[in-house]
Amino acid sequence: MRISNLWWAVLPFCLFACNKDEQQEGIDGTPVSFVTTISPSSRLTVNNSWAGLSDAKVGVEINGTVKEYAVNEKGELTSAAPFYWEDLGQTVSVNAWYPYNEGKKPEVVVAADQSVAANYLASDLLEVNNASVSASENTLTFVHRTACVECALQLNPTEEGTMNAATITLCNLSGVSEGNSVKTTGDYKALVAPQILTAGTVFMEVTMSDGRSDEYVLPEDVELKQGYIFPVSVEVTPDGLNVAFGTPIKWEGETVGTDGEAPEVGPDTDGDKWEQNGDDIQTDGETTEQHPENGNSSQWEGETSEVNAEKRS
Repeated sequence: MRISNLWWAVLPFCLFACNKDEQQEGIDGTPVSFVTTISPSSRLTVNNSWAGLSDAKVGVEINGTVKEYAVNEKGELTSAAPFYWEDLGQTVSVNAWYPYNEGKKPEVVVAADQSVAANYLASDLLEVNNASVSASENTLTFVHRTACVECALQLNPTEEGTMNAATITLCNLSGVSEGNSVKTTGDYKALVAPQILTAGTVFMEVTMSDGRSDEYVLPEDVELKQGYIFPVSVEVTPDGLNVAFGTPIKWEGETVGTDGEAPEVGPDTDGDKWEQNGDDIQTDGETTEQHPENGNSSQWEGETSEVNAEKRS
């Protein structure tokens, strides 16, 4: 009789536990997952794709709590220990960043030698600030935290020599992992921390294959803004460098996502390279499409500023 009474005493707790399990499988107990887009063109960034990350971890912060989410090549974010909607409410404000960095949003620091593809890609950092998200609207749009400088280099017709093995180094920069200069990629691109460079600062050094080099000194302040591409035309002449800054371009373009649908599969973090439209990213070869008009290297679409550098010493 006592055993029977004990069973009836325990039964309500069993029923409560079953109801709790059923609730976890319902809408309120659904884990919070996300899909992502990247608003700028290039990989997760500079590739505009999440494919092939060697460390595909993203930090997600809600109500002051940070959790680790994994991202797959489709841009789906899932977690082994996710947030749950039943604990959050119908709509929440989300901050997120890549890389995860042990749960702390990293400072914007770029690699010094971006002629190495891995260093260039590792220099791209992404973030989402105060995105309003619900169970039905769960897309996070990441933006670049760096600025992108894209140079187009050519020889003046009167200049002898070749541009084979020519290099461009951006100088006197802050936010560099080692020193204060950044060697660009093979097609003369570099990711840099947002900053203002003052007039009179040596901004660029061009070294030709025969060892000759020229420097370019800024005639006026230049602000390298987060999330912008800065096209720069560089012409090597017998008297030095002709440099023209094109109009900054908002770093936008094709986005990557899954049309707002919640993830159905676990994240895929295999691989060690970025891909764009199924092709490996390259950091050498032809420059991007921000070219001078009519082959005139000193004139870009939009307003430009052009100044001759000092003659070679």
